[in-house]
Amino acid sequence: MPESPLISVIVPVYNSAAFLSATLDSICNQTYRNLEIILVNDGSTDTSPAILEKYAAKDQRIKVINQMNAGQAAARNRGIEAATGKYIQFLDSDDLFESNMIQILVEASEKNDSEITICDTVSEVVATGEKIYGKHLNADLAIKHLNPALCCPQKSVPGLFFQIFCSCVCWNRLYLTSFIRRYNILFPINRDDLCIGYKSILLANRISVIPQKLVHYQIRKTSVSHGDRHNLYVAPAELSDLHDFIQKQNFHPDLMRAFYPRATCSLVWNILNISKKPAEICDYINHCSSQLPYLFHHPYAEQPLANYPLNACLRSFEAIFYPEIQLILPALSPEHHPQVFARVQKLVNLRESPGLAVRVLYAREDDSPLPFDLLDYPVAMPICVEKSATMDERISACKQISLPPCTLTLCPGSSPAPILDLAKKHKKELLKTRLQRVFTFSHTKKTQLQQKSRFLRNRIKGMNLLLDIIQTPFS
Repeated sequence: MPESPLISVIVPVYNSAAFLSATLDSICNQTYRNLEIILVNDGSTDTSPAILEKYAAKDQRIKVINQMNAGQAAARNRGIEAATGKYIQFLDSDDLFESNMIQILVEASEKNDSEITICDTVSEVVATGEKIYGKHLNADLAIKHLNPALCCPQKSVPGLFFQIFCSCVCWNRLYLTSFIRRYNILFPINRDDLCIGYKSILLANRISVIPQKLVHYQIRKTSVSHGDRHNLYVAPAELSDLHDFIQKQNFHPDLMRAFYPRATCSLVWNILNISKKPAEICDYINHCSSQLPYLFHHPYAEQPLANYPLNACLRSFEAIFYPEIQLILPALSPEHHPQVFARVQKLVNLRESPGLAVRVLYAREDDSPLPFDLLDYPVAMPICVEKSATMDERISACKQISLPPCTLTLCPGSSPAPILDLAKKHKKELLKTRLQRVFTFSHTKKTQLQQKSRFLRNRIKGMNLLLDIIQTPFS
């Protein structure tokens, strides 16, 4: 029987004392025993170093490397330098692993001569105990469209590549060390896993997919990817690098088509998971437009399902996911519909918004220019139609787009009654607020009521804009 290959397990550690012991136990107690466990202490300032030394003292397979704090990427690269095993496994210091994880991955890799073997995971929200499946690998889709034992997904299913490998993480994979060294796969400093995680799969010709959930990914508010330390500006740079890589490698065109919605989802995740002020979000999206112009100007990216999530982020995403009003227009042009165009600008402009969460869908011909920059007007979404489409056909095309529901849907010719009723309620509330301001003596309360009055007035102005729009004839 051939000797079991040595596996180099690389674990970067930074201030993980609270959960480090549980993670190390799940690694040291693996059923596969021929391990070289490389623990890279990345300048921890808590009791993590003492825990590492404690484990090294009782397990001869453990090697502790200490370095000044340089980040997770530098720690992983230091581990790659020290690795002597046939395979390399990257694990994180705050996750948990099934006891037979490495054994299953090694057996599949050896049997299939794989360059990378990938397993499924389960994400666990530590605070609530909630379990999330399919976050890092769509195993069902992989089994349906790939040969899980051995495949080359960028060639066999380029259009589904980013749906199957829905995450770029490296810790649910076993890498052949010679593959890593042949392509000089190193983690970029001060960057995320995104580009390197996808690059490695795209470079590999022999991949095995394990549908079993062998990694328990622990979601904590204090983690780098979910906490305030996460740098929003890393993702655009990573995505830009990945776009250039795909283009340079001359992969199947379907792979690039699949890249665009994946890129927008990455940027959306950043905004929806990180608490930022609207102005900061605005600056961030404008930065994205300069880094990733093809997300907005490439024909693949102009399909509504590819661009609407990113646009939504500019105007606190409730406007797209939980809007009060959906406005459907058969056309929108500054030349042919200047009054409507000006009113829509005021409705959806982040910095001048009247406070109404309005989603705007408008029809446009395939080759006609966008009437305004989607970055500045985030919830206005173009729906492509034929030039010969009638007004009714254009509105029908917009209504067919599958989007979350809203309180009220309007289009030219709609009854003004719902808007008038809503405005009437706001006017009553505005009058009540003004009376309260007269009879209150608290300065703080007066300020709050003044802000509420301003908010209500703005919303009434927005409703008047909507009334003007739906009462304007389109030709």
